[in-house]
Amino acid sequence: MLASRSVRVSEMAAALPPSHGRLFHQAKALYRFLSNPRVGWEGILQRVCEESTAALGGGEVLVLLDLSPVSKPYARALEGLGRVGKGRRPGYELLTALALDPEGRLALGYAHLVAYREKGFVSLPREVEKAVEGVRGRIGGRGRRLVYVADRGFDDRKVFSQVLGLGEDFVIRVYRDRKVGEGVSLREAVASLPLASRGEVRLKLGGRYQRVGVRLGWREVEGRRLGLVVCRVPALGRRGEWWLLTSLPVRGREDALRVVEVYRKRWEVEGFFRFLKAGLGLESFQVRGLLR
Repeated sequence: MLASRSVRVSEMAAALPPSHGRLFHQAKALYRFLSNPRVGWEGILQRVCEESTAALGGGEVLVLLDLSPVSKPYARALEGLGRVGKGRRPGYELLTALALDPEGRLALGYAHLVAYREKGFVSLPREVEKAVEGVRGRIGGRGRRLVYVADRGFDDRKVFSQVLGLGEDFVIRVYRDRKVGEGVSLREAVASLPLASRGEVRLKLGGRYQRVGVRLGWREVEGRRLGLVVCRVPALGRRGEWWLLTSLPVRGREDALRVVEVYRKRWEVEGFFRFLKAGLGLESFQVRGLLR
């Protein structure tokens, strides 16, 4: 954080009392603390999650799952490097789960840096399974009902089954063709849906949030156990068609719009990753060991 020298971090530091502004001495104290063998990253992260999730309200809490590449294009000796992102550059992937309550409070429920060549790494589905388990343990209960929200990277029947087995709900954008009941494939189900209903959602376009029109269609699938909502956002062009599979009830236009709005809130994670990468220099740190 000290080395990133970003505008955001400088603003945060300027707001601290004068006694905390001696960055060099603060950095030395921090390194002494981290070099203590009794200090581990698990304990620090656990406390961060506990402090942030304690402020969440009850009722329905959205769990925003996301996987973001952490690119290290010039690294050679870093431990566990794999190929990540669209450019397949050397790096890791940061698997996180952010919790969002009805009042708009955001909390960190889970975070793990996935290193594909780390010793002991099994598979990405197993990492996602551990993330869901971790979030459930930290945020579940206390009168809260969790709704897991994720993009296409989490389109996996194992994820659906795990969430349903926990008695929670999900809204996940899907793309893989599969049978969705009565011999009908996902693509056939989508093609058969007339997008006859219209509505509006709040999206960020051109650098600012605005209300944009959407066209909707919906139907029950998987023997009426799940709902499929197809949403087309003309303002987004080719990127603006979403196939959303959900365990939430979808019996009409208002239910379908709610599913779209829940998925739209997944975009809240973009600001979080932007802060980590541009604000704190997550992709520019220079160490050799993965634990460091």
